[in-house]
Amino acid sequence: MAQDNARRFEHTLAWWHVARACPGQVLLLRYEDLCADTRAQVARVAGLLGVQPDGAALDAVVRASSFEAMRQRHEATDGAASRAMRHEGEAGHFRRGSPGGWREKFTPEQSRRRERLGGSGLEELFPVTTGVAR
Repeated sequence: MAQDNARRFEHTLAWWHVARACPGQVLLLRYEDLCADTRAQVARVAGLLGVQPDGAALDAVVRASSFEAMRQRHEATDGAASRAMRHEGEAGHFRRGSPGGWREKFTPEQSRRRERLGGSGLEELFPVTTGVAR
């Protein structure tokens, strides 16, 4: 588990560097930001793709991509899509739909290491005090 998290950290850090070096080609989004202002983040994605959606289109995407709407579609199809993408015995695709759940998965040692991110670059993406109420 710790090795998987270390690989995930390195993978995320590498993409963070690429996103900073090539902002017109890579857009790094945080779930916390999506929850805080979904419409603005959807507009950022559209902008990267060169799409200029009108307000009604943005609103439709926001509604369709809400946690509750995705959960309802998942349940309506008995989870067929996500079942095909996970390994035997792995937890379902949906947890609770609020940011910060990754902290609960950390061991005490991982939490201490996370608090010492200073200088890695990821402290900007995953600040220790990040929390968005839903």
